[in-house]
Amino acid sequence: MTISITINGKKYKAKKHQSILTVLKENKIYVPALCYHPDLCVKSNCRLCVVSIKGRDGLYTSCSTKVEDGMDVTTESPEILRTIRTNLELIFAQHKEECADCIYRYNCELLKMAKKYEININRFKDRKNGIKKYSLGDVLVMDPNKCINCGNCVEVCHKQKVDFWQKKEINAK
Repeated sequence: MTISITINGKKYKAKKHQSILTVLKENKIYVPALCYHPDLCVKSNCRLCVVSIKGRDGLYTSCSTKVEDGMDVTTESPEILRTIRTNLELIFAQHKEECADCIYRYNCELLKMAKKYEININRFKDRKNGIKKYSLGDVLVMDPNKCINCGNCVEVCHKQKVDFWQKKEINAK
């Protein structure tokens, strides 16, 4: 069933039960989203894909909020920008910045967002510095000091019946 929603003052068609984020992506409307992956469960962990909905108080994560007929969504406002910037700074506080020697430094979504939103990546003290690395020989090394707590690695391992990672282990000191 097709419904009509408004995004930033413009009308769009959407399928009932789609998330706002899916509709945004289909219509090439950018909102940041680090933890979202189309093949995995929605977790709303990064809290970057926030939007406001006319007639409702507060902000909503677009990845976990389903569209409704007549919904009026805003993706840009001072409150949304402030929330995204703060959440990005908090994510960096959980991510040891070793960008200069990181293999993803030229293709890092987190750094792209930091630049786009002009955030101070060192505003908050690193909260994960010194957590033990996990290694499966030369095949896989997990460094929780660089983890952004999206939980995707936990879910992928579980789906593959490996269950090596557990959220509590990744974040433990």
